[in-house]
Amino acid sequence: MLTVLLGVSLTYTLAWYRAYRLTERFLQEATASFRAGRHLEALLGYETFDERRRRYIYHGGYIQIEAIWADPFAWPRYPGLEEVRSRILETINQLSLEEAEEFVRSYSGKGGRYLGRVLLRLAQLYVEKGEVQAALELLEEVVGLSPNEPEVVEEAKRLLKRIGP
Repeated sequence: MLTVLLGVSLTYTLAWYRAYRLTERFLQEATASFRAGRHLEALLGYETFDERRRRYIYHGGYIQIEAIWADPFAWPRYPGLEEVRSRILETINQLSLEEAEEFVRSYSGKGGRYLGRVLLRLAQLYVEKGEVQAALELLEEVVGLSPNEPEVVEEAKRLLKRIGP
């Protein structure tokens, strides 16, 4: 029995260590993408082809880091997880119109924790561009799509009130 318990403990410790190392790598890659102005890549990650190995290499984004630690049994949590969540929100607020549209195209119909926030960002960008009707449609969608995010819904309602008819 002790051998089984020791085996399970060692296996979990190894899995946790690998998740921690992957998180550290993804954090470096996401931060480099953010600093280079590639905000969508900083959020979602990206792939490159390694000619030498003849395979694709995945480079992580902030959202993947959050996903690594989402399981309730992932304990202890990565110590920088709150900072990662803060970077996700900061990065969403830096998305360009094209990046926000690409995010929405990628996640439409799939849901996703940050879809409401990105739709809100896209609506703000449409307002800046003078496309008020497109912004109004998105904001109405945000209100219905984000019931568990009251701050997103409130911001969408404020923007609706400001630009609405």
